[in-house]
Amino acid sequence: MDEIQSEHSSEEELLKTFGITYEELQEADALNRTQVLRNPRDPRICLCGHAVSRHSITNGIVYCKPSAMGCPCKKVKPVIAVSDTRKFLRKSRGGGRQHALMLGVAALLATDEQVLDQNRAPARDAEGRLVRRAKTAGTLEWLEPPACELCKRTDVGVMPYLVTKSGFATDEPTGFDALLCLECRATI
Repeated sequence: MDEIQSEHSSEEELLKTFGITYEELQEADALNRTQVLRNPRDPRICLCGHAVSRHSITNGIVYCKPSAMGCPCKKVKPVIAVSDTRKFLRKSRGGGRQHALMLGVAALLATDEQVLDQNRAPARDAEGRLVRRAKTAGTLEWLEPPACELCKRTDVGVMPYLVTKSGFATDEPTGFDALLCLECRATI
């Protein structure tokens, strides 16, 4: 160990053995910090139904890993901002109401459930019985006015649907998702 330290008495000499300067190492470290340290509080949700902070782009390829499962998302497209991104960890089981985005919205807006915070003791009444805590609904805001991706209408309701690369409807996640109105959904 002493021989190694004596061979490389300074950091500059050590870095020379790797063929890099201290300045180049600092630039690489700064770049790595900007790529790795995404904003964990980013409230945006992608059209695939998962938090934007769960996406990464490497060599131009999008990777979406909301939890232990992976998502085949091909393009990060933020559509809504929410108060709690933890509700958006679901898997799409089809289009419309079975899409991960809609399942997350349903979980976010659910109210009056018994919620026990792990960091606090359960609430008790004067006689020591457990009290049910009302959960307030989360908030949701569209980043842009919702519009059908085919007819471009904004005056109708839209839902996310799973589509193939060719634009046909499917029930399996392909990585291609579209916001469609009911009329356009019937045509694909």
